[in-house]
Amino acid sequence: MQGSLRELVHDALLYMKDPLLPKQTLFGSSEDDVFFKENVKPIPPKTQPSKIDQPVTVPPLFIPPQQPLFPKEVAQAIVGQPAPKNVPLKDYSPISHIKKTVQRIAPALKLFDQIPDDGQAKKIASSWKENIDAEVVIFRCDSSPETLRFLQGLAKAIDQHLAKVKILNGGKLEQEKRWELFLSKNRFRLIIASDGIQKLPDGLHMLSKASASFLILSPVSAYQSQEHKALLWKQLCQQLKS
Repeated sequence: MQGSLRELVHDALLYMKDPLLPKQTLFGSSEDDVFFKENVKPIPPKTQPSKIDQPVTVPPLFIPPQQPLFPKEVAQAIVGQPAPKNVPLKDYSPISHIKKTVQRIAPALKLFDQIPDDGQAKKIASSWKENIDAEVVIFRCDSSPETLRFLQGLAKAIDQHLAKVKILNGGKLEQEKRWELFLSKNRFRLIIASDGIQKLPDGLHMLSKASASFLILSPVSAYQSQEHKALLWKQLCQQLKS
């Protein structure tokens, strides 16, 4: 039946498209009209549901936490062994149990109870900051403003007439324990320190062993005398012009 209907429709379309067909309307009989109404059903178009109409799955904004494990259950889950029954729960440490298991499996492996100090590694990594482009270094070993002003004036005179100079904070080197690293990275012709170096034992010890000439200044108040200033300048000239 379906094949016959398709052939009928096909032939009808060819007939209607025939260029030699008279240009006039064809009317069917009442019997034809009843036949087509009873036997021909419209084929609904195949459509897909719109994405807008499809239900949207929204993930939950909050996921309830799982029930926490007790220390013994944690140890059993990681190590694969139950915790000792003779150890009270409050005294049991899964970390110590894991450590013993690892030591038994790999005795050559070194285990630490605390994270190793990386202070020395950080000092070495930042050692490029220790390099000083100067022939003379002056260490300011106290926070007195008078000491700073005097050292700045002394450094200016040395830089203009004798050699390139740099002022550094000796107290900071003492606090950070960087004396040895600093001196190993630099070679100076002369090292000068304010009298406060006497209160920095590490700095005094390391500077006394340095290969450069080492000069400890008198208290700043002593250089208010022109005689002391002249004596200091003479000493600096002898050291740096030789």
